[in-house]
Amino acid sequence: MTGSIRALSEPAGARVFLDGKERGATPLLIEGLKAGDYELRFELEGHDAQVARLALGAGEPASFSAALKANQGELVIRYQLASAADAGLVRAWLDGKDLGLSKYATHTVLRLPFGSHTIRVEAPGYAPAERTVLTSLREEAVVIKLARR
Repeated sequence: MTGSIRALSEPAGARVFLDGKERGATPLLIEGLKAGDYELRFELEGHDAQVARLALGAGEPASFSAALKANQGELVIRYQLASAADAGLVRAWLDGKDLGLSKYATHTVLRLPFGSHTIRVEAPGYAPAERTVLTSLREEAVVIKLARR
């Protein structure tokens, strides 16, 4: 006689691993399991992974719901330049890593791990600007004004 495990998560869509093997995404019903001890692991980008251990009896259903904790925040970097015509030439660095040219004329949106980050912004004809920001659970926004050289 086999049992089943219903795996749920908040938010939904977490990848579910049963004893190290990926089985799908939440909400998920895993059927045909023999009685025994199992380890469930839930993974979702931008959230801490969660592990649960379940004892499944013969022919019994089990259920586990993981409340996944976010570990990234959203940072909006807004650029202010003397001329709007220069906005598409803004190049940004995050913690020393080149992010390339901004996709938008006036801002860049990033999802970052919680904590302190250094942003450097440059545009031709402007002095570089650098700011340190702290990302948290809520959306953070920073305005960086670039001064002409």
